[in-house]
Amino acid sequence: MKENMTFAEKDLAGLLKSLQTLPSPIKEDTPSGSDLIILITGSSLGNGTEHLGKILMKFFLKSLSANPVKPQMLILFNDAALMVCENSEMLGSFTVLQEQGIKILIEGTSVDYHQIEEKIKCGQVVSMSSICGELLNSGRVLTI
Repeated sequence: MKENMTFAEKDLAGLLKSLQTLPSPIKEDTPSGSDLIILITGSSLGNGTEHLGKILMKFFLKSLSANPVKPQMLILFNDAALMVCENSEMLGSFTVLQEQGIKILIEGTSVDYHQIEEKIKCGQVVSMSSICGELLNSGRVLTI
């Protein structure tokens, strides 16, 4: 590890190292995460300091891309829609997740509210009706 790493960088490096050395707890015949939708409602993770929340969201997305268990879909509401726009710090992580086969949906009213339709570089803008259908037909929904 390089010197002067932040705690979050050390934590992510340790997580990635442990993922490489631990056997997978998932049974091979289980479609791990295939019925999971992660609903992301903002651009930061948790309550409290917004700056810390943005750092936590960045590391969550990087950890998700490194994890062998993947959700079937990420749905972005409200300010979370800003994370898939050009010049977003998070755009690279979402692009990697999409390339890994995770479907990314962005709720249309949020896009209209923030006037970002032309700036979106990853995912698909859909109606609330489509999102409701996905959520109601999903096995599990995790909201962050």
